[in-house]
Amino acid sequence: MATASLNRLITGLRARYHMWSGLRAYRHGRVRTASRHLDEALSHGHESFTAFLLAGKIAWRERDLGRAAECFHRAREADPARFQLEGFPDDFLATLRNQPNQLPPLRVRIQIETGVPRPARRSQRVAAPRAAGPEASYASPEEEARLRDRPAIQPGEGGEVDWDAEARGLFDD
Repeated sequence: MATASLNRLITGLRARYHMWSGLRAYRHGRVRTASRHLDEALSHGHESFTAFLLAGKIAWRERDLGRAAECFHRAREADPARFQLEGFPDDFLATLRNQPNQLPPLRVRIQIETGVPRPARRSQRVAAPRAAGPEASYASPEEEARLRDRPAIQPGEGGEVDWDAEARGLFDD
């Protein structure tokens, strides 16, 4: 009997640890780490509104719509009032379930147009800009030294960016 209570206690502590770690990772933008921790928390029996909601948001971001629909449905069951406060449309779950389960990754094209630069906020200014051109400004002398040899971005330049790959490179996820 005591072992069953001890096992429940340990399982509950593991679930809370993974929930807390997943929430923290999500807030810091480490989505894959957050997803692993949230899955662990849910597998250890931590069935809370927040766990299901975050797992649904991560599945939505990864474009796994079947899992997103299931997580959002369970979040709504866990706390209907809080789910309504999230601002999802009334037919959100129905339309989500009618979508194909896996969608292709999003591709975004960014076009850079130069114009009159906005003045930097005082809190963002680190060092006075030393210009390579009339619009060049650097946050620090180190940044200037690192970027000095790169050509300036011209109007109309752009390209397709895989933001998920860029995020993985930034966060090592």
